Amino acid sequence: MKPLVRSAVTFSLTLLTFSLVILRGQMTLADNQSLALTGAKIYTSPTATPLANGVILIRNGRILKLGPASSVSVPKDAKKLDCTGSVIVAGFQNSHVHFTEDKWNGAADQPAEKLAQQLKDMLTRYGFTTVVDIGSYLPNTVAIRKRVESGEVAGPRILTAGGGLYPPNGAPFYISDSIKPFLPQPATAEAAIQVVQSQIDGGADVTIIWYLPILQIFPAWKLRSTPALMCSRTPRRYPENGTTR
Repeated sequence: MKPLVRSAVTFSLTLLTFSLVILRGQMTLADNQSLALTGAKIYTSPTATPLANGVILIRNGRILKLGPASSVSVPKDAKKLDCTGSVIVAGFQNSHVHFTEDKWNGAADQPAEKLAQQLKDMLTRYGFTTVVDIGSYLPNTVAIRKRVESGEVAGPRILTAGGGLYPPNGAPFYISDSIKPFLPQPATAEAAIQVVQSQIDGGADVTIIWYLPILQIFPAWKLRSTPALMCSRTPRRYPENGTTR
């Protein structure tokens, strides 16, 4: 079983892709030339104290150093971008997206420019550098991710749940009847485990469980090796205020 090297709940220094997605394509750098972003106020995480006069040193699309201007040595041949008066933040994570619109079909063969523009319009223009797809056709979403990871297409880090897991005859009402027969609807714990393992083998990073009844056949502890997301449309009553949702 492959190790899960991606986490669906991280917002840390390792995600300091910042707003480089915006910069990509707007600046031309020679091979191995460094890019230095200088003078900005830098927020490395929501809880860290911001750097008032920070420097970010980048090479080959990766951050090499980050810190106060007094502690980061900028190479003489580096291309400098004065960001004085600007704010740079760690990339945002969107934990609820879907790659199910027709425009994503055939992602493996779409022109790179078209695919990159769609990712920009939907995600990276808003600062999302990590996204969690909680329901889509797994092979197609994996194809998008592979093209991003290869560097062919500019886009965010993509985590995906693939098709999800549903109880028998328990698919959401808003899903087309023509699609429901193809959704995984295991009737036993053993069948559910096989579905989850198949999705992991196909590239899924998380498992999404639709509706509480499925836990009657598939306890949460069965998800030994992959994070689980729970989606429930079962009305819940809150005695303290008498409301349901």
